[in-house]
Amino acid sequence: MYKFILSITLLLSLDAPLFAQQQMGQFMAYGPEAKYFSNLNFITHQSKAGFLWTGTQNGIVRFDGKRYKNYFSDPANPNSPSDNTVVDIVEDKNGDLWFCGFYHGLTKYNTNTAVFKKYSKPTIDNFSFYGIYSGLKDKENNLWFATAGRGLAKYIYGKDSFELYYPEPDKCKDGSVRGENYITGICEDKFDSPILWVTSFKGLYSFNKKNNQFIFYPSAVVTAPFADEEVQINDCETDNKGNLWLPSWGGGLLYFNTLTKKFDPQKRKPFPKIINHVKLINDSILFAACFDDGLYQLNTVTNNFTNITPPRNPTDATAENTNIQKISVTKDAGVFVGGNYYVYQLHPSFSRLKKNIFFEDDNPENDILLENIIWDERNHQYWLSTSYANGLYTLNEQETTAKKIAVAEIPAQKYKVFKNFIKDGRQRIWARSIYSGIYLWNELNKTFEKATTGTTALPDTLLQSITSLQTDTAGNIWMLSKTALFYFDVFQNKTVTYPISWASNYKGSKKLSPAYIRMDREEIPWIITPNGLFVCNKKEKKVRHIFDTATGAKKFSYNSFWGGAFDKQDNLWLTSPNGIQVYNTKKNEVSNNFTIADGLPSMITTGIAVDNQNRMWVNTAAGLAMYDQQKKIWRSFNRFDGMGRDYLDGNIFITSNNKIVVDQSSGFLMKDINDIVSSAAMPLLQITALTVNEKSFTDTLQSLKTAALQLSFNQNNISIEFAAMDWLYPFKTNYLVKIDGLQPANTWTANPDARINLAGLAPGKYIVHIKAINSSGVWSNQIILPVIINAPFWKTWWFITLCILAALVIMYQFYRYRINQLQRMQLMRNTISRNLHDDIGSSLSNINILTELAKRNAANPEKSNEYLSKVGEDIQRISESLSDIVWNINPKYDDLENLFIRMKRYAADMMDGKDISYEIEFPEKLTDIKLEMGKRKDLYFIFKEAVNNLIKYSGATHASIVLNIQQKKLTLLIKDNGKGFNPATAIMGNGLQNMQHRASIWNASLTIESAEGNGASIFLQMAVT
Repeated sequence: MYKFILSITLLLSLDAPLFAQQQMGQFMAYGPEAKYFSNLNFITHQSKAGFLWTGTQNGIVRFDGKRYKNYFSDPANPNSPSDNTVVDIVEDKNGDLWFCGFYHGLTKYNTNTAVFKKYSKPTIDNFSFYGIYSGLKDKENNLWFATAGRGLAKYIYGKDSFELYYPEPDKCKDGSVRGENYITGICEDKFDSPILWVTSFKGLYSFNKKNNQFIFYPSAVVTAPFADEEVQINDCETDNKGNLWLPSWGGGLLYFNTLTKKFDPQKRKPFPKIINHVKLINDSILFAACFDDGLYQLNTVTNNFTNITPPRNPTDATAENTNIQKISVTKDAGVFVGGNYYVYQLHPSFSRLKKNIFFEDDNPENDILLENIIWDERNHQYWLSTSYANGLYTLNEQETTAKKIAVAEIPAQKYKVFKNFIKDGRQRIWARSIYSGIYLWNELNKTFEKATTGTTALPDTLLQSITSLQTDTAGNIWMLSKTALFYFDVFQNKTVTYPISWASNYKGSKKLSPAYIRMDREEIPWIITPNGLFVCNKKEKKVRHIFDTATGAKKFSYNSFWGGAFDKQDNLWLTSPNGIQVYNTKKNEVSNNFTIADGLPSMITTGIAVDNQNRMWVNTAAGLAMYDQQKKIWRSFNRFDGMGRDYLDGNIFITSNNKIVVDQSSGFLMKDINDIVSSAAMPLLQITALTVNEKSFTDTLQSLKTAALQLSFNQNNISIEFAAMDWLYPFKTNYLVKIDGLQPANTWTANPDARINLAGLAPGKYIVHIKAINSSGVWSNQIILPVIINAPFWKTWWFITLCILAALVIMYQFYRYRINQLQRMQLMRNTISRNLHDDIGSSLSNINILTELAKRNAANPEKSNEYLSKVGEDIQRISESLSDIVWNINPKYDDLENLFIRMKRYAADMMDGKDISYEIEFPEKLTDIKLEMGKRKDLYFIFKEAVNNLIKYSGATHASIVLNIQQKKLTLLIKDNGKGFNPATAIMGNGLQNMQHRASIWNASLTIESAEGNGASIFLQMAVT
């Protein structure tokens, strides 16, 4: 937390750019730093969004409180103004800005879309020059424009067009004749709403909006050689009474009474002769822009007309004269005056700390220095003591001049120097002169008289030795001499002496002057001197000297003190030429130090006081400083705030009625503290520009309303510009930024450029926090801008989830496939095992039996050969079965071509062995068709069983086998001409049942047709892929 506070105070102390604002007289000048101000600068307008817009000869300059932006007429850019010489700016009911071009008509700027719409010639005619001199939005939100030679123009919102009204309908209406129908200014009548007052090259007119009629009012002012006929009036301004102030070309400042409808020559100001523009600043002050004659101020109450032209900048060779053009009054930024290469600002706060109390002495030999001031609640007046001049004064709370007080028996010293003023518990006023001792106020004689034993009950020797006075809360008096501190009970007239005990490690001068007595909350007196700090020990009845020679963070780094004050926590704040040290009186240690690095405007600190809000006010060599202990920030005030000087080496006081008093040259500032502290408005912080991947977003209200940035993963280079609109000292505003998602939590960093560059952001959510603090220590609103960089779809949760699910499905399918493969393998093994066991096993058993029988009948060769022949048949059958098993599981025989070759070979071999004629028809091209192993096996076994049955039982002499494949269907037809059978009465053997079973496994159809004496046919239909 301490580092954060330190960083803020450091920010407030940083110097602004060298030419950010220049003080020129009572004005602040904006010039070279803007880069865009021209040799002639005109109007300044504060828009609803808060920006300052200035019309110049270089187009329009927008200032947001941090940076300038220039909009100029560019033939290559259709989104630009129509004219580079902009003399007036009007904001319409929609918040759009209208720029009046001196040569080329109007331009409307949509503040939401940042789009310019040009009206280079608002109406059509044959003359190329189309000047617009000024504009007005009336109470009904209608827009009116003063044109060069086209009369008075009114904008029609619904038609986006203009209507023209001519004060000289019989004269030229296209601008080609200079002066005819040339309108220069427009203003509304204060009390008669249908009436507009219109000024022109020919004088003053009224215009009735109801009947569209003009009335001319002659001025009778002769302005030759400036005008041959009527005086040219350049503008008009209505005062609080509804009367008109009219600047003219050659006739000076004119005054027109709207009640009598006559010009008043008594109020006319004939010099300067040429006045371009006037503006009422407040109820009684009128500013007049007088070109090379400068800026004038008219007090309409006193009728004083004075030159207040800002002094020329001697270091700027371009500013040979001020050339004041126009005056503007803004909502928040004060008054602006357009001049030569500069725009001048006059803010009310520039004079808020101006000296406002003066002394009665007219010509004192020296500056009168205020030494002390107290508020007398009973008499409602202030008592003042000074060095030089009279020495003692009173000030009535309603007055601005301190009156001299009579002082009796004053010696004939060259100067009267009174240091102390106190009011005791018996309501007596005491004053101390450094030359002649103590004085008491005699209410009866209205004079200060020399204090004596008779009037005070104190010894005269004691009264003469006193060097400082102070009272406690009861009104009893503490008095300091060179050797002791005295306590005087004013109610019992008793005195207690506390001798001063110097520290043993102190080797310097033992002089107690100057010295200041300050009371802590426990009524313990502390004495502040250039030779160290002293505290009264009431129990030990002595004054102890505190003088540190040791080093350390909690020790005094500097022992020479120039002033001190207690805060509400009883910490003693001590000023010196080396900053401020805060002494914890409870722990007897230094608890804090303040230097320039911490926000002090200067290391040289003198007077100090605390107000009722526990704020510390300090005189420094660089102005007045204030430390807000709650906000932990320093504020500074100096000549830019109206103070007569920055080097404040005198005292500062805060009276019991909450007035701050700061000594100035031969006078002082007295102001209510709350008026100073609360005078600074909260700066408006806004985002002014956004770019993503170097592509600019709209830099106006549209971006100001941005609630969040939702961007794709490849839109991750972002630049954000922002500004706080504080118009007092905008370049002293400091900015802080915190970015959640990029920085540690609650880490604020200084951002002097008011620009954030976020490059290469990874997908995620970031929250940008921006705040600003102005030169018055007032925080702005905080901007919170979420920035969301969406991840690419392949990094989104749903895509990752789908991928995981897909992977799981694939793994599961692979698992199922593997299980199925294992199951099929196991099934195949079981099948092979079963076949080997059932077929080959039984055959081997039969061979074994037949062989044994052959052996037993060895003596009977015929019988033995019969058994051996059967053994050969079994061996042949086993060989075929083994061949079938190997063929079926071998993957190289998976295609149908190999299957069909085997089928044809088997059929041919079987039929040739039985002398059966046959026909076999199989397809020739089977490149794209395959059967899985199980289906291939069952097809073959069905075919083999059918052929085998044909050979064994049909008794046929001829057979045909036809296999065909069409449209993914395999058909097999086996026919013979054998003896046939009756399917209805035939008994289905295992062979036929197995054939049906194998067909049903693959959803194939197997049909057997036969009749006795007509052979048989088997038809199989099976799907293939």
